[in-house]
Amino acid sequence: MLSDLIPPLQSNSNTDWHQTEQEYINTFSAPYTERYNQFIFKTFYKNYPWLLCINSKITILDLGCGWGPLAHSLAQLIIEGGVVAASQEILEYIGVDIKQENINFLKNVYSKFRAFSFHYHSIKESVDYIGDYKHSEPNSGKTTPFSNGDECQYSFLKPNSTCIQWSNSLITHMTPSSVEQLLTQIYRTLKPGGIAINCLLLADPLAIRAMNVGIADRKLPIDYGPYLTYSDQNPLLCTAYKPEWLLTKYALNGLKIIDIQFGHWRGDGSRNEIGLYQDIIVAQKIF
Repeated sequence: MLSDLIPPLQSNSNTDWHQTEQEYINTFSAPYTERYNQFIFKTFYKNYPWLLCINSKITILDLGCGWGPLAHSLAQLIIEGGVVAASQEILEYIGVDIKQENINFLKNVYSKFRAFSFHYHSIKESVDYIGDYKHSEPNSGKTTPFSNGDECQYSFLKPNSTCIQWSNSLITHMTPSSVEQLLTQIYRTLKPGGIAINCLLLADPLAIRAMNVGIADRKLPIDYGPYLTYSDQNPLLCTAYKPEWLLTKYALNGLKIIDIQFGHWRGDGSRNEIGLYQDIIVAQKIF
């Protein structure tokens, strides 16, 4: 059953504590099935060289996969479409996360899905913003504002192997060197013409103004140069990158910006087409 692919409510730090168990199961991957997947595949087919799609499976790389809501939504498509046996020929999903508990769970429950694989990526405690997080306690993470970027050395991923790279709130928890290394790895793993979709917070002048006047959903008063945050103790709990820095790094790593859509976290009426509160950057690997 699809519900077997969903982690227990009490284990998931990225969900509403006050939901009932059934509400949690019903909504676990709903944003993906209802909005995100349509945007991901529409963007891919609109921009990817269509000749390369013929007789070729689509490989999706989910960086920071968490407990696997994107994987769950794709499994639902496969099961409801009746193509479980053939799924490996048309789709490949690769999930990567820094939480071993998540990856162990996902490897176990998806063991019969040959098209799905999950990888644990170990990082230093100093760049793990979650820490030993429990629903009933304040976040205990203590992170450094800067690092050498080693936490994004995804050497286990094959070069030129993925069609789509997706992340949801990954860059919002990274140091500048990590972001640079992330973009290098995205370029390395994408096929020529492949699409990168990353959801994050952009600290552009309008967003900064929205925070200053109090209409945004947060304030990020601490300035670390390339990004803003609100915690000295745990700066990676929330990072909003300045576009003049971030977009330069995209360009230097061979990723051409296709689209930028603002999210409603800003409180200024901005709304991207999938209703995600964060901003979205869509880029393409240059041939």
